[in-house]
Amino acid sequence: MRKALLHGVAILALATAASSLADAQKAASVPVTNPLPAASNIKTATEASALLRRLFYLGEQYDGVALGDTLTRRFPRDARLRAWYIANLGTASRLAVAESIAARIDTTSRDPWNVAARAFAKRYALGSSKAAVGDVLRLAQRARSLAPKDPDIAALVTSVLNPGTFGGGSPAAVVAFVDSVAPRLGNPPALRVARAQALMEMSSPRTPNAPPDTAKRNAANREYAAIRADDPSNFAARLSGGIQLRQVDEAGAFALLKEAVEIAPRAPNPRMWVWVMIQGQRGVSAEEKKTAILANRTDFLARTDSAPWAMDAMLGQMRGPSPDADVPLLEERILAKAPRSPWAENILLARANQWRDSLFIARDSTRPGPKSDTTTVRARYIAAIEAFIDKPWVANPTVRDQAVTSLFYEVRADSTYPTNKLIALVKRVVAIKGPVHPSTRYGQTARALATRKVEFRYAEQLAREGAGKVAHYVGDLPNYSFSSVGEQADVVDAGQASVYDDLGFSLFNEGRYDDADKALTHALDLTKKNVNIYYDLGRLRAAQGRDEDAELTYAQGMTVRSYGVANPNKKELERLYQKKHGSLDGWDTYVSALEDKERATRKERILSKRLVPPPVVPAFKLPDLDGTTVDSDKLRSQVIVVNFWGMWCGPCVAEMPELQQFYDKYKNDKSVTILTVSNDKDLKELKEWMAKRKLTIPTLFDDGYVTKSAQINSFPTTWFIDREGKTQFSVTGNTGALVEEWTWRIEATKAPQVVP
Repeated sequence: MRKALLHGVAILALATAASSLADAQKAASVPVTNPLPAASNIKTATEASALLRRLFYLGEQYDGVALGDTLTRRFPRDARLRAWYIANLGTASRLAVAESIAARIDTTSRDPWNVAARAFAKRYALGSSKAAVGDVLRLAQRARSLAPKDPDIAALVTSVLNPGTFGGGSPAAVVAFVDSVAPRLGNPPALRVARAQALMEMSSPRTPNAPPDTAKRNAANREYAAIRADDPSNFAARLSGGIQLRQVDEAGAFALLKEAVEIAPRAPNPRMWVWVMIQGQRGVSAEEKKTAILANRTDFLARTDSAPWAMDAMLGQMRGPSPDADVPLLEERILAKAPRSPWAENILLARANQWRDSLFIARDSTRPGPKSDTTTVRARYIAAIEAFIDKPWVANPTVRDQAVTSLFYEVRADSTYPTNKLIALVKRVVAIKGPVHPSTRYGQTARALATRKVEFRYAEQLAREGAGKVAHYVGDLPNYSFSSVGEQADVVDAGQASVYDDLGFSLFNEGRYDDADKALTHALDLTKKNVNIYYDLGRLRAAQGRDEDAELTYAQGMTVRSYGVANPNKKELERLYQKKHGSLDGWDTYVSALEDKERATRKERILSKRLVPPPVVPAFKLPDLDGTTVDSDKLRSQVIVVNFWGMWCGPCVAEMPELQQFYDKYKNDKSVTILTVSNDKDLKELKEWMAKRKLTIPTLFDDGYVTKSAQINSFPTTWFIDREGKTQFSVTGNTGALVEEWTWRIEATKAPQVVP
C-alpha cells in the first residue's frame, strides 16, 4: 500500500503544477477522454498534443503512454506532442523509454517544447540530488525564456521549484515565482494550484511539537476552493485540495476525492485515495467498508478494461497489513496479461520478499506463537531473491537494484555464502546507477570482501574511492535534509569515518597493520560516536601487541551508545582485563565506573534538550480501547507522557516491551499519567494485537488528532508534558535505553522550573 501511495504522491506533485483542464475543454479540437478515444480518431498533431496533455494532467498517464506511442509515430516532428508523451512516460515510470527519446533531441534546438521535453525526461529520472534538480531547472527556465507566455512551461518551472516533489528549491520560491509571473499570464489555474500547494507546505511546522501556521493553511484551502468554484472540472484542485483538506475536514476531503474520480475515472491516484478514505472511516463496519471498496474497484476495472496497471494499483491497497484473499488471483491475471512488465516485476519481487518477511517473523523473539526454522526460511529467501535478480529481463532497473541491495545486506557477513557469488554481488552493488550512500556502495562492499580475505586490492580501491565521495553525496542532498550547516558537516564526518573504518578493517585483515592504523586513527578523529571504529582499532592494537592501548580503546568504545548497533567492545575489554589481571576480580567495579561516567554525560546531554519555550499541548478528548473518553484538560494536575505510535511502525513496535516496563514503573505514581495514542485505523485489530503481547499500557484511539492538531509526522514521537499542559521534552524515534532515559525526562518534568 505504501509503495502505491508514494507513486500516487509523485503523480499528485505533477498534477498540482498542471494547467487547468478548463483551458483544454475550451478548445473545440480537444476530444473527450471518457470514453477514451481511439488513436485513429485523432486527425492532427495539435489534437494529439492536446489529448496527451489532458491525460497527463488528469493523472491518466498510462492512457497517455498507450496513445502516445502511436500518435508520436504518426506525427514524429511535433515537439509539443513529443514533450507530453515523455511527460506521460515519466509518470508511468517508463523512464528508459523517456530518456531514449529525449536523447535524440537536438540540444541546440530553440524550440521551447524540445527544451521542455528534455526537462521532462530528466525530471522524472532524478532523485533528491541538488545537481540533478539544478539541471532540470536550467532547462525549464530556458524553455520559459523561449516561450514566456506559455502557462504550461511556467507550470513546469514551479514543479521543479517544489521541494516536496524532487528536492528542488522551497515552497517560498514557488510562491515568489507564481506571484511574479501569474498576473502577466492571466493568473491561470495551474499556477494558482501550485501556489496553494506551496502555501500548504509552508504551513507545516518546522520544529517538533510546534503548531501549524493556520493562516497559510487557511489561505491555501481558500485558494483551492476558489479554483474549484471558478472551474468545476479542475482535477488538480480537487485531488490536491482534497488530500490537504483531510487535516481539518475528512468528510469534505472525501467528497472532493470522489469528485476527482468522476472527472478522471481511469486515473489510479484518486482511486487509491478514495480506498484509503473508505478504509479509514470511523463508525462504519468492516463489512460495509469492504463492500464499498469492492464496488469502487469493480467500477475501476470496468472503466480501464482490467488493464495491468489498474490491477497493480488495486494490489497496492489490497496487500496492506491484512492481505485481501483475492491478491493471488489478481497477481496471476497481471502475470498472464503482461508477463514482462513493471507490474509483473513488482509481483515477482513481492513474492520473493514474502520469504524475507517470514524470516523476520521467525527471528522475532518477542512475537508470540510458533516460529519457522530460520535456516530453511532464509535459504528460501536467498534462493527466491537470487532468482528474481537473475531473471532474463528487467522492466525497472530500480526494482532490480533494490533486490540486489537487500540480498547483499542479508549475505554480506555469511561465511557459507559462496565466495564467487559474493564477489559478483559486490560488483552489482557498486554498479547500481541510483543513489546509494558511499558507506554502502564502497565501504560495506569492501568490508564484505575483506571478511572473506579475498580481493584485497579491489576492497582497498573501493574504500579509498568511497571516502572521497561522501562529501559530494551529502552535499548533493536537498537543503531541507539538515537543520544547520553544522549538522551537515557532522553527517559528512560520520560517513567518511565509516568508510575509513571499512578501509582500516580491510587493511588489517590483509596484514598491513601500519596502513590500517592510519585509516582507523583517521576514522576516530572524524567521529567519536561509531562503536565499530573503537572495536576495529582495539583489535588492531591487540594484534600489534599493544594491550594497554587496546584496553583504553575498548573502554572508550564501550561507553558509546548507538541504537540498533550491538556494542562489541565490552566483551573484548573483559577479555583483556582478565588477561591483564589474571582473573575478573574487580571487573564489576571497573566497568561500573566507566558506565557511571557515560551515563552522567548522556543524562546531561538529554536534559539540555528541554524545549524553550515549552509549547502548549493541543487539547484532546480521545477514546481508550474500551470506549471511555480521556480528556487532557482533566489531567492538568499531573505530569503526562504521551507516546504516538502505530502497529505499522517498526521502531514503535520494537520499543513496546520497554514502554511497558516504563509504564509498570510509574503506574502507581498518582502524579504521573502515561498514555499512548495509536494512529491505527482498525480498533479490533489493535486490541487483539496488544492482548497477544500482554501490553497493558493505557492506549487511546486516534480520531484525527495526531495529524490535525498534534501535527505528528514522525513515529514514534513522545511528549513529556508538565502540570501546566506544556511540553518540556519531545522525543522522536527509538533510541534505546527507554526506561532509563525517559525516567530522567519525567523526573525533570516533575521538578519545578527555576526561572533565572
